[in-house]
Amino acid sequence: MKRLALWGAVLSICTAVSTADAQTPWSSSETSWLSPDLSAAADRLFNYRLASTQDPATPTNETQPEAAAANTPYVDYGNGACATCDTSCFDTCGACCGGWFGGVYAIGLNRSDDFGVELSYDGANPFPAAMTTSAADIDWGAGLETRFGKYLSCYWAMEVAYWGISPSRQEAYVCNACQNIDLTSAIEFDGLLYDAGAGLNPVSDWFGTAAAPAQAHRVRRNFEAHNVEINLIRNPYRRTGCTHFELVGGFRYLKFDDSFSFASNLTSDTFGNDPVNELFYSIDMENHLYGFQIGGRLDHYLCSCLSINGGVKYGLYGNHIKHRQDLASGAGVLAVNGGGNPYQFDVSDDELAGLGELFTGLSYSITPCWKLTGGYRAIHACGVGLATSQIPRARGFRDRRLARAIDAENSLFLHGAYAGIEYNW
Repeated sequence: MKRLALWGAVLSICTAVSTADAQTPWSSSETSWLSPDLSAAADRLFNYRLASTQDPATPTNETQPEAAAANTPYVDYGNGACATCDTSCFDTCGACCGGWFGGVYAIGLNRSDDFGVELSYDGANPFPAAMTTSAADIDWGAGLETRFGKYLSCYWAMEVAYWGISPSRQEAYVCNACQNIDLTSAIEFDGLLYDAGAGLNPVSDWFGTAAAPAQAHRVRRNFEAHNVEINLIRNPYRRTGCTHFELVGGFRYLKFDDSFSFASNLTSDTFGNDPVNELFYSIDMENHLYGFQIGGRLDHYLCSCLSINGGVKYGLYGNHIKHRQDLASGAGVLAVNGGGNPYQFDVSDDELAGLGELFTGLSYSITPCWKLTGGYRAIHACGVGLATSQIPRARGFRDRRLARAIDAENSLFLHGAYAGIEYNW
């Protein structure tokens, strides 16, 4: 999978470069990637050659600068009009060269999981499962996004962006009295022992067996994410005709925390009543993705005030993963393995990950400098570690090496809506 991600990144970069060369709508006066001084020199040379081939009575851009300015297809962010669109919404809004821009947005993202892990079942009737991790799926998470940037020139800008999803928690609960079942754990805690005060006994006794079912099971899941980007933008917020394209590249950091807890109460259907006979199996995962991305954005103006837009970003990232896991009672007593070692560890690893983003939306300019915007965004990361994928399988709890191993062959998919306001000054 990692080789496919690497080849995909190379292909994406090559495609972006070729697209920029073939479709960049910058006017001829900019002479593509040249600096403004070289562009001006090229314009003077071009106009001189053009004048030498024309009739002396024919006006040229060099001799008629006002006429040339009226015919140029370039319009800055604040002017808002292309040659065929109504210009009634706009006047001039400052100079884009050397100015500033920013925006604030509300975001809501939904997390899509690949599969659910079975946690509980009825000892008398095992199928279907009484509870899985999907019962506590993270639905919508709300957050805030902000962007702030500086125009370095009329051709380049630097932007810093942040968005974050506030911590989201979901839980689900089953009990013998509620469902009239013999509550048994689907996770085999084989090889782990716990002492409730009467000596060591198998942990599975507290999570329920067919002979002695537990009274209640509960699953909790938590998730939060934070994203930071520092991007260099080519052709920022510029309008050349009704279609505008900008190329984006820079550094990106994405951190997301994913945690899972499976609790069992042997003596009561209410947690907190008997801490010694309540066991909590917990996993916490942190993924720190850092690397470089490249992408682009295309805007098409339906009229001077309204535009549709879309874009993509992709990159290869290093992923520093932290994995914490333990099993303890409500009183804080840790379970142990056969050798008497507490079942508690904190390990880390580094992996290669891929991260891509797709977005599309609408923008409406309410004044020359203010713009409303909203749309849809999807983010996909592969090569990450998720909490529910770290649960050891059969006999995995016996082998500390297997229990500590990090499974990073997972993917994360976030998608949802955003809406906000942007300002140029």
